[in-house]
Amino acid sequence: MSIQFVFGLSGTGKTEYLIDKVTNLGYEQKIFYIVPEPEVICMQKKIIAHKKSKGLINIEVLSFEKLIYRVFEEVGLYRENKIDKLQNSMLITKILLENKKLNINKNYITEMCKVISEFIKYNIGPEFLENKIKGLRDQNEELFYKISEIKKIYESYLIHTDNLNMIPEQSIELIIDKINEVEIINNAVFCIDEFYDFSPFQLEIIKALLNISKHMYMTLPMEAKSDKKFASIVKTIGDLKYFCIVKNIKVEDDIYLKQNKRYERIQDIAHLEKNFLRDKVEKFDGDPINVCCSSASNVYEEVEYVTMEVLKLVHSGNYRYKDIAIAYSNQGSYKDELLKVLNDSRIPVSFIYKDNITNYSLVRFVLTVFEVLKNDFDHESVNKYLKTNYANISEDDASQLDKYILSYGIKGYETWVKDKWNYEYMNKYSQDKDGESINIFKNKVIEPFVNLNNKLETNEIKTVEKYTLYLYEFLEEVGVPEKVKDKYNHEIYGEYNIKLIQVWNQLVQALDSIIKVVGKEEVTIEQYMSILDIAINNITDDEKNDFIDAALVEDVKKIMVSDKKVLFLLGVNDGYIPEKKSFAGLLNREERDFLYEVGINIERYNEDKIYEEQIQLYTTTMKAEEKVYFSYALQDTEGKSINPAMFINKLKKMFEKLIISKYEKIENKTDGKSTCSKEMYKLTSDVVGTLYPGDIRMSATSLQDYAMCPFKFFAKYNLKALEKQVYRLQNLDIGKLYHAILNMFFEKINAEDIDIADLNEEKIRIILDELICEYIMENNIFSANSKYKFITSSLKNILLKSIKVMTEHINAGDFAPTYFELGFSTDGILKPLKIDIDNGKQIIMNGKIDRVDLLKRDGKTYVKVIDYKSGNMKFDIEDVNDNVNMQLVLYMMAILEDKGFAKDSEVLPAGVFYFKIGNKKIKLEDSNIDNIEDLLKKKYKMSGLIIGDKDMAKSMDKEMEAKSNIIPVEFKKDGELTKKSSVTGVEEFYKIIEQMKENITQIGKEILEGNVEAKPYKKGSIKACEYCEYKDICGIDVR
Repeated sequence: MSIQFVFGLSGTGKTEYLIDKVTNLGYEQKIFYIVPEPEVICMQKKIIAHKKSKGLINIEVLSFEKLIYRVFEEVGLYRENKIDKLQNSMLITKILLENKKLNINKNYITEMCKVISEFIKYNIGPEFLENKIKGLRDQNEELFYKISEIKKIYESYLIHTDNLNMIPEQSIELIIDKINEVEIINNAVFCIDEFYDFSPFQLEIIKALLNISKHMYMTLPMEAKSDKKFASIVKTIGDLKYFCIVKNIKVEDDIYLKQNKRYERIQDIAHLEKNFLRDKVEKFDGDPINVCCSSASNVYEEVEYVTMEVLKLVHSGNYRYKDIAIAYSNQGSYKDELLKVLNDSRIPVSFIYKDNITNYSLVRFVLTVFEVLKNDFDHESVNKYLKTNYANISEDDASQLDKYILSYGIKGYETWVKDKWNYEYMNKYSQDKDGESINIFKNKVIEPFVNLNNKLETNEIKTVEKYTLYLYEFLEEVGVPEKVKDKYNHEIYGEYNIKLIQVWNQLVQALDSIIKVVGKEEVTIEQYMSILDIAINNITDDEKNDFIDAALVEDVKKIMVSDKKVLFLLGVNDGYIPEKKSFAGLLNREERDFLYEVGINIERYNEDKIYEEQIQLYTTTMKAEEKVYFSYALQDTEGKSINPAMFINKLKKMFEKLIISKYEKIENKTDGKSTCSKEMYKLTSDVVGTLYPGDIRMSATSLQDYAMCPFKFFAKYNLKALEKQVYRLQNLDIGKLYHAILNMFFEKINAEDIDIADLNEEKIRIILDELICEYIMENNIFSANSKYKFITSSLKNILLKSIKVMTEHINAGDFAPTYFELGFSTDGILKPLKIDIDNGKQIIMNGKIDRVDLLKRDGKTYVKVIDYKSGNMKFDIEDVNDNVNMQLVLYMMAILEDKGFAKDSEVLPAGVFYFKIGNKKIKLEDSNIDNIEDLLKKKYKMSGLIIGDKDMAKSMDKEMEAKSNIIPVEFKKDGELTKKSSVTGVEEFYKIIEQMKENITQIGKEILEGNVEAKPYKKGSIKACEYCEYKDICGIDVR
């Protein structure tokens, strides 16, 4: 029995030294080569490739984890006996239930599992804990009770694992006991390589192996003279050497390797390696060609920069993807963004990932079964259930049923078990007029739930086992096993079907584990749902996404960079790399320090831990053979400022000529598009011909939608991609009510020949009550619940105030309201508006004008157009020219272009206005309490354009003096209009119309050319993407 330590910094040939040693041994000598788990395959390749190699006939390359499995297999304890993550969580759940803990909290159980695993890892037993915390009560009572609770659960945990014949993770006593029984290990040679330090658990394994081995080699990354950064390694070496002295194990002379062989020809990286761990660094004279550093505004741009650099390296022809490693900080949400961008850029990646099986619809289906019943068939639960496509109806039928229940707000178990649903306008979603199909779908869905509910309502005791059996019977009743089998046998599913079978088997095993561990416990349905959720979320399913030629992507703490030519290190920020651990679980940082003081040595963040992480970072970085890229961001994913790590300053001192490149992203994706790229946003002539076989029919709204963004127009009007209709009161419903009631109001007073001048608030209220009652009878959404009834009452008050102000506006001028919802279309009073494009085609526009007021004077008819708005729309001539505020001018154009309008006189434009309907609020101050009425009038002032002169303005507000409270007009002292007044001449207005015609013609040409580019309008407060319902699918980056 003997041991020899081999020391040397990165690149000095420690691994080569060991391989040389073991390949010189004969075939008869059994050799175990122990490396970190990710290094196993790489080390196997290195041994096979060695010039003296005899292959792996007598050499086994293992990790500590695989060595333990090897030991267990030799003594007949197979993996089935080892407790897994799922069983761990179930055991803790069982213990909590036994102790009458009614609230089964997933996060608490997860954290408790971690703490118990940590105690086992550090070989801390319940008795040891009890002895150490005796004097803790007087010093820290809260911590004393917390550790006492943990100890109690820990004690029960060990008892249960023993009773269930399970092996706790990292059960050191059992492992050491079994190591001594394994003949194949006895008298073997062990090589322990590629580690920079060891956990207490690993050290105990090493000591056990030393007792039975013939010889052990151990490499560690350290110089002969080491500073305090290596204190942890020095302590480990001292501990092992002392153990060898006590056990009479020979310690051979240490080997120190000094010459750096890896970077003999790469001076800048050799300089980086030499100074990486030093406090005082030496300066590099030349330009660092192979050491690069960059900064980016945020994490997203940093990831994009790295992606671009990877592509550059590969396209240069000097590197393949498999030569590149990308290490990222575990902080800052790098992983998901990195994998997304690399995938979008078609860069193949190799990475180990934890496949969350809750992403599979099969698993989500299982989780929603009891949720539907517990939540009394609310839409959210039913929707989740139907969307999985495992309910006993087809995907299309489920979609129709979901739209139906959403549209009519159907919820409640009692509503679902009704014999028949028969709601109005059902054929909006279905072709069958009598609703038979919807009821067939409904009955198929509810039947297994009725059977499940009947079982739950029986008087028998409900244990975890009972609930689990009910669940499995439900799955069989809806045909889940058959559906999984059918998908597996269907060729179209490819690799997915294999994974689906694995997920189904994992689910069944999870249900078995639930019954095995906690089956006899009596629980409520809520507790069972928590248990099921915890079990499924603790199914361990690590997978490796691997390709022959792929870039390696991994967390900087886990990545192994052997045989990689280039390393990218992302997130070199303060607190990210090295990571500043917070310990936010059951035991925080301060509590861990306190426990250390009383002799309970578990993981904590101290000076040794900081140095350990620096050595780990050094070891990772200096495995790159040719190039190293460091990068950092200035903002995190939430927009908060973050600082570069101190190492960046150190890097600048090492390389004075190092240029920190700054990556700046193109602000808008459309700005950088090439002509080729823009062509991708065009429809083919055949598709355009299919969409528009004749003229293009549009409205003011659709024209504005195109101007806002061609893609939005395409999605809305060509694809007809509309949002789901939801049974709730929306702004659109309120807008429709406003328009309908105002139209009905003015039509009624015209029909009954009521003089507007005679209308007072009480008369308006009486008419409104009648009209709103009539409207609500036809639109029952407004009376669906007490909340909506209250809203409707508020809307009535808003309309009352608005109509009162409108009547005051009308009475203040000479214009008379004449037309309401005046249509311009083939069957309207006005003809549709037609504008020529090319090739004999036209744009034909239809629409409705909310209100048209007329003034007949001197044989001429003056027209005032008013459009009602419930939003904050304001008239701006620049917006008109940009085609994003076209309605008012377009409406006036429709009237002026129609030769049949007012045949007996010349028709002239007088004004176009927006009247905002809303609840106006004013700030009351001592100085203006007496002027409330005037202030309110100002709030209702219309936005728009007066066409004509000051006389025309006065014909709209005869009462105004210096300033109008009705229209946007002000007068100077000399009686002339101010520059603030929104007034234009008739000729100038006709020029605006002509310009609009040209703009519409251009829009028509672009539509016929097939332009559907995602190019949103953005100017001032108008941002097309802000409320766009298609922003999630267009591909535009709105960040």
